[in-house]
Parts: sequence; structure tokens; C-alpha cells
Amino acid sequence: AACYFMDVGDNRKWRIALISTANGELIRTLDLPLPIYQRQIRFHPSGKYISQIFWVGQNLKLLQLPVDGSPATIIDGLGKGTSNQAEWSADGAKFLYPVITEAQDVVMLTDF
Repeated sequence: AACYFMDVGDNRKWRIALISTANGELIRTLDLPLPIYQRQIRFHPSGKYISQIFWVGQNLKLLQLPVDGSPATIIDGLGKGTSNQAEWSADGAKFLYPVITEAQDVVMLTDF
């Protein structure tokens, strides 16, 4: 199992803990390579890494964080907007995520 926790001993930095579902013991902690405020992790079906969709400004990105502690990769260019509830297909070949955009218009009425 995986969960986020704030490491208060290290300048209040968010990390991911991997916990054994068999005995509840901590297996390892994973550092996030950059500040991520959207906490929506998903295991890849292979179990080899955790994925996290996040956005910087309006740019969507995908973080792939290997559970063995090796360096993370970031995939850019997933669209403009925000996202939530991303999920892998059962075979791990596809990644489904909604792209949420917000439009704001200003209308000025005069002489009515």
C-alpha cells in the first residue's frame, strides 16, 4: 500500500510511504522530485511504479515514481487544465485522465 505523509523532521516535506499489506510494516519511503500538491497516486498495474498526475500552472504532467527508489521520470505535454481521478488500464498500456478546463468571460452591458 502507498500513502502520503508529511515528514515533519525534514522541513515539512511531503513523501510517499510504502507499507506492507501483510504486516503493516514500513517498506520504504519515496521522495517526490518536486513539490506536488495534488495527492492522487495510482499504482501501475505492474506494481513497479507509482504514478501521479499533476499540473504546473495549466500544464498537465505525469510523474512516474519507481517503488525501488530509482529516479523518477516526468512526462510532459498531457494538455492544459487540471485533472483528477486518473487511472491505468488493467494491462498498464493506457492511462486515462480527464482534462478539466475553466472558461471565464467578461461581458459589459451598456445603454440598456
